[in-house]
Amino acid sequence: MLGHSPKAVGVNLVKNALAPVVVRLHPGRGVLGMDGDHPAIANTLEWLARPIEKLAVSFAGIHVLELGPGRTPEVCGVALLAGARAATGIDVVRYIDPDSNRSERLAPVLDILSSGRADEWCRATGTDIERARERAASFGGRWPLRFHAFDGQNVPLPDASVDLVISKSVLEHVPDRQVEPQLADLQRVLRPGGVMIHIIDLRDHLHQAGENGVAGDWLEALRYPPKLFDAMFSNRSTYINRLRAGEWLDVLAATGFETEYEERKAFPLPEDFDASRLQERWRGLDRDELEIGYLTLGVRKA
Repeated sequence: MLGHSPKAVGVNLVKNALAPVVVRLHPGRGVLGMDGDHPAIANTLEWLARPIEKLAVSFAGIHVLELGPGRTPEVCGVALLAGARAATGIDVVRYIDPDSNRSERLAPVLDILSSGRADEWCRATGTDIERARERAASFGGRWPLRFHAFDGQNVPLPDASVDLVISKSVLEHVPDRQVEPQLADLQRVLRPGGVMIHIIDLRDHLHQAGENGVAGDWLEALRYPPKLFDAMFSNRSTYINRLRAGEWLDVLAATGFETEYEERKAFPLPEDFDASRLQERWRGLDRDELEIGYLTLGVRKA
């Protein structure tokens, strides 16, 4: 097991076995992404603004699909205020309550836009705060957004019904076997020329230090054989599919997407990092590739 502590492996095996029970007994337990945190949402909007501008995405009258909104409907909400006619969020579990599209629940979205923390988003999407207030008022009691659960592979929307797909720290959690089928189905629901923008977190999720840091051996996940890694993490929020930046580019190309925007954020590897301890699949990657911890991609349906 490449030097891993038998005790640590045993603890993770037990945690993975118990995870489904814990979720059933405590469905609201734990943190799901941004969890409605306004500064975190504003930061994500700023992150998305760069590829939106590069790909010249216009929100006027479009249908936006968000993958994995967790318990945060605000990103779909700001898309509507930017001019989208409809927004849909899908997740493997429907964490968002049925009233999350009510106007009083989404009213704080206007505070995020007027705070000054999302100015790049407003500029890139052409969002004017006064027009946004008028648009919010025009929605009445419920905004035109919906949230659905899905099986992680088959998107519950018609062919060519979506103009823009977005996600933040979601794709890394898609099981290996579902990555290509899910991307192929997103290809199906996107209209010709449709765009996807994804922020993918490549760090081992047990070694994250906030959003912008790493702790210890943050590539530890790459040291486990596939079956052992799945046995320790497949039922947990810390599961990642372990695809590296180049592998994401390859699978997107294989499913018919053209990459038009790419942003890589690197993190330093430990001084004693030894690539020979990685699984063979990643052992031959150069250090620059291994250091990539965040990958932001803007791709278009070919």
